[in-house]
Amino acid sequence: MRILVLGSSGFLGSYLGFALPRLGHEVFGVSRSAVSFFPKNRVASEPEEFSDLILSGAYDLVVNCVAVASHEGCEANPEYAHTVNAVFPGMWARSAQLAGAQFVQISTDAVFDGAGTHPYAEEDIASPPIGLWLVETGRRKSCPGGARGFAYPSHKLFRMVQ
Repeated sequence: MRILVLGSSGFLGSYLGFALPRLGHEVFGVSRSAVSFFPKNRVASEPEEFSDLILSGAYDLVVNCVAVASHEGCEANPEYAHTVNAVFPGMWARSAQLAGAQFVQISTDAVFDGAGTHPYAEEDIASPPIGLWLVETGRRKSCPGGARGFAYPSHKLFRMVQ
């Protein structure tokens, strides 16, 4: 499988660069800075360049590891966090759809308030907690395409527990 990892210089993206080739996949990366440890990494400084790579690479799968992941970062610059965590992934998901590739968005459980009485399921609607920093984090990390997921049925959303 040909896999493109967006955000290949980050914590999760770099791990995928080590793990996926060992499973027999052909892995490509794209990041804003050069990384010597990632196989077939490209440097792109603009989000549109990420879209161009998605459209031109004949990938089977695109995994987005780009994010403003910290609660503090979301609170400090909410508009930037929204752009990185929702607008760009929506744009890249659309590019993957046009290219015929599946798209995986990595997210967190910070989009839920923790008041549930059962483990959260895929169909649960995002409900950010009360409190400015949690509300901003939850709003900014809500997945592109709506509270329940992407507008494209073949795309996947994985939420990681922080």
